[in-house]
Amino acid sequence: MDDAFGILNDLIDSWNTERLMIPSMRRDVYPLTAGVGSYTLGPGGTLAGERPQRAEGAALVGCGCGCGCAGAGCTRLELLGSWQDCGCDSGIHVDYAFPDANIHINPPPLTGQALALQTWQTLSGFADLTTTYGFAPGYALAIRWNLALQLAPLASIMKKIPDVLLSAVQQHAIDSKAAVKSLHSSPPPLMTTDVGCGSCYDVHSDIYR
Repeated sequence: MDDAFGILNDLIDSWNTERLMIPSMRRDVYPLTAGVGSYTLGPGGTLAGERPQRAEGAALVGCGCGCGCAGAGCTRLELLGSWQDCGCDSGIHVDYAFPDANIHINPPPLTGQALALQTWQTLSGFADLTTTYGFAPGYALAIRWNLALQLAPLASIMKKIPDVLLSAVQQHAIDSKAAVKSLHSSPPPLMTTDVGCGSCYDVHSDIYR
């Protein structure tokens, strides 16, 4: 068990070098300044916290716990795939720049509101065999099969795994890891709200839309 646990963390370390960045889901609440809609998040950011690998949900919350309850003046935000420097798109855009991600919020927060983000976070390794971890779809199975593949040579040496079963383990490991790579390469969700504001200037393409 100790040997397998060490190999598991070696596997996670190896996947991080491939930029698979094994994600665990985490929810954090960041204090905001009323009327200010642009922030940075990372080691040198205006918001104190780790740079997110990917945002899955966002809300402006007026409650200290960041639960998003309607009675506390909370507003759920839609994640935008692009950002326009005007009032066209109502929601939040995270550009995942490095080392500090840029965050744009429209409309800007009100007094007493904070930003609640549900994000993917890089997992550097498992702390122990009892802590519970949450993963995006497909990750748990991929880790399980690829750990089995790492352990298979040890089992083969001990004559406890037939060759036909080893081939099956190899194929499951390849297929499940490919699914994780496909999920990781997909862009953040694009959800926009049409507020009918007419022509707007897109700072990324330098054109009016």
